[in-house]
Amino acid sequence: TDEPDGDVTLTVGTGTGYTVGDPASAAVRVKDNDGPPTGIALSVNPGAHAEGGGPVEVTVTATMEGASVFSAATAVTVSVRGSGNVGTVDFAPVAAFVIVIPAEASSGWGQFTLAPEDDTVAEADETVSVSGAAGGVRVFPATLILTDDDGVAVRVGDPWLSRFGRAVAGQAMATLAERFAVPPDMSAHMMLGGRRIGLTAASDRGRAPGTSEGPRLRKDAGPSLTPAVPGGAESRTMTGREFLLESSFQLALDGGGESGARPDGRWTIWGRASLENFSGRDGGLSVDGEVVTGTFGADRESGRWLSGVALTHGVGEGEVRAGGMDLAWDVESTVTTVNPYLRLALSDRVTAWGLAGYGRGDLVLTMKGGRDGSAERYGTGLAMTLGAFGSRAVLLRPAENDGFALAFRSDAFFVRTTSDAVRVPGLGIHVAAQADASRMRLALEGSRTVTLGNGATLTSGLEAGLRRDGGDAETGTGLEAGGKIVYADPSSGLSMDLRARILAAHAESDYREYGVSGSLRIAPDAHGRGPSLSLAAAFGSGAGGTGRLWTARDAVDFAPANGGAEPSGRLDVEAGYGFPTFGGTFTGTPYAGFGHDGTERRYRLGWRLTRPAEAGSFRSFLEARRRETGDDGIPEHAIGFRLIALW
Repeated sequence: TDEPDGDVTLTVGTGTGYTVGDPASAAVRVKDNDGPPTGIALSVNPGAHAEGGGPVEVTVTATMEGASVFSAATAVTVSVRGSGNVGTVDFAPVAAFVIVIPAEASSGWGQFTLAPEDDTVAEADETVSVSGAAGGVRVFPATLILTDDDGVAVRVGDPWLSRFGRAVAGQAMATLAERFAVPPDMSAHMMLGGRRIGLTAASDRGRAPGTSEGPRLRKDAGPSLTPAVPGGAESRTMTGREFLLESSFQLALDGGGESGARPDGRWTIWGRASLENFSGRDGGLSVDGEVVTGTFGADRESGRWLSGVALTHGVGEGEVRAGGMDLAWDVESTVTTVNPYLRLALSDRVTAWGLAGYGRGDLVLTMKGGRDGSAERYGTGLAMTLGAFGSRAVLLRPAENDGFALAFRSDAFFVRTTSDAVRVPGLGIHVAAQADASRMRLALEGSRTVTLGNGATLTSGLEAGLRRDGGDAETGTGLEAGGKIVYADPSSGLSMDLRARILAAHAESDYREYGVSGSLRIAPDAHGRGPSLSLAAAFGSGAGGTGRLWTARDAVDFAPANGGAEPSGRLDVEAGYGFPTFGGTFTGTPYAGFGHDGTERRYRLGWRLTRPAEAGSFRSFLEARRRETGDDGIPEHAIGFRLIALW
């Protein structure tokens, strides 16, 4: 027992045969050798209770810690509280009460009634905290788990936010990379549906014939926007969304930069749009969605520095479905971020850039089939924070048309997307969510060009890339390598190209992908006259350098869970001959082509009438097509005419 120190007093009484001296008594101090208890520990019984178990009497025991007890009664005031988190099992409030540990006793106890709110809502378990206070004595709390018995709490926001944030951040990086790739002397221009329209009189100045449409608007004979691939071999109808996504603009406010020198103090405004689709699984939830992002930026370039700010607005729509629970939500999210950025040319070979961003938006959940069979909508706010950086270095620069070139590029980003909590009474709960996503990419590119006789060149190259996707969405690591050999002879118009690649990725499981391609081309003269031949063949899952790894949406995109498509062969060939017509003002080219990709065969026969680029631009096409699919497929036939005039 811990008690105060005491005194023992000895007193000599009067008697015969002796005399009592002064003093007649003496005191002896008796010290307590029992230290005070180190504290009081609370414990609860039961330690867990189910939501549907009804009210339960919980016994709280307060026990002295250490080898001693108090000599006086000790009062412990007990409080019972929940975690305060939204989306957990609720219970009725509990009033504070007192437990008395009697004098020289080691423990005392008390009881309270825990009454959970039984419902049919899937919620997270609640941690009930039982704490106490006893003057200057430390009291160690206890916890009780109140478990939900309505199934697993559905966290709809987590899988959506990680992919939505990754899409917006990736699109912001891609548009910024496109902005940085624009040469300093690029004139003001606009892209409409993939067609470049110059906005200055000098837009075509210094360009080779046939390489630019210049400051002209296109008139098409047909009602749809169908940009033609050079040569007239293929065309496609463009939807309004595709037209928007393939449109952009850039305007230098001072109109300078035509001399090719680095601008000093030039302001540039620019804008682009981008689209990304995604799908994935997160625990028992599957998610599919689409994100469209528009970016408007303004920057100033002065000397080695380029600094600016980009305003990004992303809109996402999709669905989250809970497997085995017959639950589905339509999800809509928007976010507007402000992203200051900076690029520094450390030297004429090395550049580095960085971006930071923060924005807010909204997240709307629509549960399909509410309590009365209708859809019920619940909205909450979201926030996004992102950071990115990158660099490019020319490690070796070749001499003109002869020498070895080596370049390195890298970039990385991290994005965190959070949403506020929102309660969905009687249907479910969307708790406050936080999701992260990250990506890192590295690439090394090397090539060597050798000048041969008659001005011909032979170029060989190797590329290698590494990519790592992390965070709360799909994760994985990929390694891609590629090589090429290119021969070009301008005097004869002959060019040959051979490329190969291998992709080794790990995302959930090992995955390998191979590809090889080759092409041969005989080009006509500058007026499009003379023989022309193009032959392209490929086998495998594509060919080239590190493009697949660099542009893949996520880890699953460069390593499909189903093993990817089976390697297949592709062949496309076209031959023609151009000769002068109408007194040499135009060039007429009859041509024939054949294509085969393993699933279908395509035949084409046509006549192309063009006007040499230096005398204006006029093109007309008359083409007959035949398309065969499978062994027993019914052939499809088509005849088309197109007239294109640019001015």
